[in-house]
Amino acid sequence: MMAFPDWLHELAEGPIRTQWGGMMKAEYPPAEVDKVYFRLKAAYGDEYEWAIQGFVTVAPMLAEAEAIQAFKEAHPERLWQFQAIAPEILTPEEALCWAEADLQPVTLTEKDRKLLLHLLTHDPSMKPLHGA
Repeated sequence: MMAFPDWLHELAEGPIRTQWGGMMKAEYPPAEVDKVYFRLKAAYGDEYEWAIQGFVTVAPMLAEAEAIQAFKEAHPERLWQFQAIAPEILTPEEALCWAEADLQPVTLTEKDRKLLLHLLTHDPSMKPLHGA
């Protein structure tokens, strides 16, 4: 969600499936990510700061993997730029690995890992949109 807003808007024209895809349509998508972050922060507190940060970093890539792939195929000239900010993430376990790599030098606790995996599979933002 930290890509250029124009890219995110264009990506959102593709086969979006979740709330994350809808957030890509916003004028400033990072503000929408902040809403998810603060919702989770209120629900889980400071104890899970790193799990929450990891979630908002990797959840969009997992949730909208199909749209991201379609965008990459449609724009091979941007692939080298986009690959760095939107790697292919197809499973919650891959998302956990990417989150841990992104959060370095922080090491996630086992409780953080469990919450992050739970959020990746159960958070409302990850659920399919109606008709998707």
